[in-house]
Amino acid sequence: MTNSNSFLYQGETVHRQSKTGLICLTDLWQVQGSIFAKAPLDWVRLKTTQKLLKGLVEPNETVVVWSESEAKGQSSANEPLIAEVPGVLEVTQEEDELRTYATEELAVVYARFLSVDCYEWALENLVEGDQQEADYLESVETRTKARRQKQFSRRALIAAGWAVPVVLSVGLQQKAVAAGSGHNDHNDNYSDHSDNHSDNHSDSTGQDGFSPQAQQTYTRLEDEPWVKDSEIEKALKDNDATLQKLADGYGDTKLDEYSFVIDKMPPGETPENFLSKLLGDMNGTVNNETFNKNSEFDKKANPQKGDIFDIHIFYGFDNGSVMLTEKYSSAFTFSTVTTKTKGTHPENGSREFGFNQNTDGSVTFYTRGTSKATDLLHTIGNSIQKETWTAWSNGLQNTISKNGGNVRPNSFNLKTSTKK
Repeated sequence: MTNSNSFLYQGETVHRQSKTGLICLTDLWQVQGSIFAKAPLDWVRLKTTQKLLKGLVEPNETVVVWSESEAKGQSSANEPLIAEVPGVLEVTQEEDELRTYATEELAVVYARFLSVDCYEWALENLVEGDQQEADYLESVETRTKARRQKQFSRRALIAAGWAVPVVLSVGLQQKAVAAGSGHNDHNDNYSDHSDNHSDNHSDSTGQDGFSPQAQQTYTRLEDEPWVKDSEIEKALKDNDATLQKLADGYGDTKLDEYSFVIDKMPPGETPENFLSKLLGDMNGTVNNETFNKNSEFDKKANPQKGDIFDIHIFYGFDNGSVMLTEKYSSAFTFSTVTTKTKGTHPENGSREFGFNQNTDGSVTFYTRGTSKATDLLHTIGNSIQKETWTAWSNGLQNTISKNGGNVRPNSFNLKTSTKK
């Protein structure tokens, strides 16, 4: 390594190997004060990191070094850990110390694991200046793949690690983002979700192209009536949790709707029962690899209002929790919460999952969300949102079809809007 290939972080040197270009993760850790349980090897042992490393290994590649030890609570007892991937993640012995080096992409992901400050520094110094915007997410897979093919001839799946929000923070160049809540004063008794709820599934739409039913949902999600619900208040207190109210979020309010039409439910299945399965086992019911990668929900038997669901978001790099704040026969609502175990969810707001009985006998299943980013650092790219909930819809359609139901061809519908 040479000094010309090094960086300065908080007045200390972060080395880059001159031949490989790998960044010293150990230097980052030491500058951060050698935080307990956050050393590079602690990070390498995490399930989320192991998923990334496995994606970088070619099927017939034999050069990977496997660790013989297990990290308690962090890896399956029958599954070995990847300790090194030559050219991507390497551990070297320098004098009496083991030092870990990794590619720039992995170094940024590790920096985010360390702290917000370190993450900001990594974005500013390890990401090219003209790419320090949210749209870097759109090109990082292609850029990384080309470099890997040239240097290492391996797949560039490291982009999965960049599924966490990558934006400029307050200390970097930034764009003005409106901070208005977009909240309107409404009074809604949620009669929309009585057991005889119906929808004619016509093409008539209201403001922003949303149906009157959808607009009613968004009004309620913005009003957040559960804030004053005694059951929810008790559940929050019992779980030492806090609702992440929409008005407390950052920037614009995002509205979205993802839906599709079922002409015939599977034999013996009802919309109510199918929705109940979705609530109790979101990932098992959706059964879609992309959705499960982006959002892995807790499974719960007979969940009740006030229950908290932990979510492993984007390979676990930005985990969060939601509370079941509403539960009806034709819909349920998750609202984001802050907990001691998972910390802060990357979004403030709520999402409803439900169905409409149409006059022609068909059923429309949907999810509708109203949200803001938690803060500027957690501004989330629309492409990730779209990927997640499109995969949700695709998975449910496949589940219905495989079990003998009929999904209306080309009925998938996506609508989004932004409010200042």
